[in-house]
Amino acid sequence: MGPIPGARPASVHRNAIHPQPHRPTIDGRLVQTILLTASDALSSERAHHEIGAEVSVSTVDELINLLTDCADVWDMPDRSGDPVDILDHDLQCAQLLRLSHPDDEELQLAGLLHDIGHKLVPGDDAHHGEHGADAIRSLLGDRVARLIELHVIAKRYLAATDTTHTLSPASQRTLIAQGGPMTPAEIAEFRADPDFTAAIALRRADDAGKIVGHEVAPLESWRPVIEWVATTH
Repeated sequence: MGPIPGARPASVHRNAIHPQPHRPTIDGRLVQTILLTASDALSSERAHHEIGAEVSVSTVDELINLLTDCADVWDMPDRSGDPVDILDHDLQCAQLLRLSHPDDEELQLAGLLHDIGHKLVPGDDAHHGEHGADAIRSLLGDRVARLIELHVIAKRYLAATDTTHTLSPASQRTLIAQGGPMTPAEIAEFRADPDFTAAIALRRADDAGKIVGHEVAPLESWRPVIEWVATTH
């Protein structure tokens, strides 16, 4: 496939030279090491309760501007997280969902927006799904917002049920802060959720869309989809 007209240049991971530490396994399953310190967790809780998601995006232009501002902004403030910036990652995720679920524009937009919470409240990884969902709910509706929230829940489900599913090193580190792998009761409850299938598709695209140098369609190509969902939800 040739170059995509207007494609966004790939971001470069500033920490690619630093290898990830060895993590022990038991019976082939990753043992999640709590790398977030007590002060990290406290800071996250303070951000969630004191700052919250105060931003509410009310127009399509505001949303495009917010996404544009995610260029060269990373999921972890110290850039120790994903190997691509938030805009690059969200565009990759949305493009994967556009290919796999061409008739579900709400799911595609959830992919495009699922990590904006990192921009809205930097450092609050445990609640970034909630911050992003709250910011766009009034513009794009409850389902898009809920899918953004569920992408973290779906991560916990896959960590508990799919031994072949690969999390990035950053996702492995933050899993504990987000609640850890689901319990059997949580698994049963999540499987009964009407958006279960869509949430799992979003999560798999999320974990796959972190390729340095991957070419993606430009952000403006998503404007018609955003406008359509905003007027029909």
